[in-house]
Amino acid sequence: MRLSIVGAICIATLTACGGGGAGPVPTAPGGSTSSPTPTPSPAPPGIAIDANSAPLATVSKDVFGVNQFAYENQSGATVTAALQSIGGGVIRYPGGATSDFYHWQTNTYSSCMSSYYSGPVAATGAWTFDQFMQAIPAAAGSHVAITVNYGSNQNCTDGADPNEAAAWVDYANNMQHYGIKYWTIGNEQYFAGPQFTPDLHNPATASEYATLVATQFYPLMKAKDSTIMVGVDLAAPFNNASSRTQTWDSTVLANAKYDFVEIHPTGPNSSGLSNDANALGPAVDGFVSAIAQVRSELAAAGKPASTPIYIGEWATPGTGSSIPRQETTIVGGLYAAMLMGEFLKANITLASKYSGWDLACTGITGSDYGFQNFTTYSAFDAMLSASGNGCPGAILPPYGTSFPTAIAMQLASWAFQPGDNVLAATVSSVSNVRAYVSKRNNGYGLLLVNTDENTPVTVTITLKNDSRTLSGTVKEYGKAEYDQTAGNVWPNPNTSSVAAFTGSFRITLPPWSMTAAVLQ
Repeated sequence: MRLSIVGAICIATLTACGGGGAGPVPTAPGGSTSSPTPTPSPAPPGIAIDANSAPLATVSKDVFGVNQFAYENQSGATVTAALQSIGGGVIRYPGGATSDFYHWQTNTYSSCMSSYYSGPVAATGAWTFDQFMQAIPAAAGSHVAITVNYGSNQNCTDGADPNEAAAWVDYANNMQHYGIKYWTIGNEQYFAGPQFTPDLHNPATASEYATLVATQFYPLMKAKDSTIMVGVDLAAPFNNASSRTQTWDSTVLANAKYDFVEIHPTGPNSSGLSNDANALGPAVDGFVSAIAQVRSELAAAGKPASTPIYIGEWATPGTGSSIPRQETTIVGGLYAAMLMGEFLKANITLASKYSGWDLACTGITGSDYGFQNFTTYSAFDAMLSASGNGCPGAILPPYGTSFPTAIAMQLASWAFQPGDNVLAATVSSVSNVRAYVSKRNNGYGLLLVNTDENTPVTVTITLKNDSRTLSGTVKEYGKAEYDQTAGNVWPNPNTSSVAAFTGSFRITLPPWSMTAAVLQ
């Protein structure tokens, strides 16, 4: 057992737990006595939770989301169960850079797509919009966030027609009654140019983007359904990436019309290079800084603090367009667990992993910790065969297997239920541990991450201002479990129990582990 439970934790003092204190201690001939001066004991490793503290945020189901591409058509019971296992959050569609080539009415891509995008390319989507809606969101009980084409018309002679976006809103919500709430105008338009994302408007500038959103896309789309929320691309934290992006955010925020903003902090940023040490701390802190930066930019533009921020794409931190090893390793899982916790603390209500089911595969390079001879952005194994997916010879797990990033989302969504209040946790006398807490009427959810590769940590969890007797269940996945994948064995998290306690209990966090607990 990795858990030891104590009903009341007593720190070493002159008085024993439960009474029977020591008497005076003789210190000199003649019977004189004196009381010894206690030697202060260091505070034990602990995590304190104040039940009366003000909530930081409210948990939204849509923070546990993924991207789905129109050119990939995985569906069925395995896919549905996998998406439900991570919380069944929002599904972003039609997927990343291809969104600005996709024409939903004909289910085709712009003729110039292959000139920009080096990923899987087909003349048409693998399924129509309706087929997608019925195959995945309806089956998994997930919401949908749409990225509409801003960058290119069918023949690549100009940017996309805003009437095409308005017609999509009309069809989806008025004719088919899908009730899609979130609609973002374009994908990473701040990077538009000779790579990834087209912007064929003339001139192709931040001012033109803001003007077209404000005067055409926004009013035309809202006229079809006034209840939708329209979002714009923000470059943060890529503001200094190029002359195009340096003033992108300030220009768009000041001149466009929008109901939320979308960011993709997954590439070069203040968190530095892609490696294990970076992913286990600096990269997470860089993401937190990016969110704070966006809130600062919104405030500077005179926008409400409540303006939603959509994390449209997140993945382990990479350099340029490279795919890092950590996506399929325990380090990637720990990074994802911490990221989910930070999203929840920051009151992010909409986020989607890049991606859920991705056929792209890359051979491994570098020296980061791991056993796989491939990596992929996918949360789940979507490949039935290694051939034709970029890394022939890859030793793949069974179709639908949860990679550690998906396991992190499973643990987070289990501990943090929609509607929970997110509380701050005070971590003391312990390094390499991050703690995230939710509160509901009948108890608490905990997500604890030990970023030390070699050392387990035993911590005392103390509940302040809550005198109820609680018990619960613990799920834990760490380096020991991940190491089994060296033999292509992919275990589920371990499960154990927390016996009834009042006030506090102890728990041991194994090396490089993510632990979730539900107390009630």
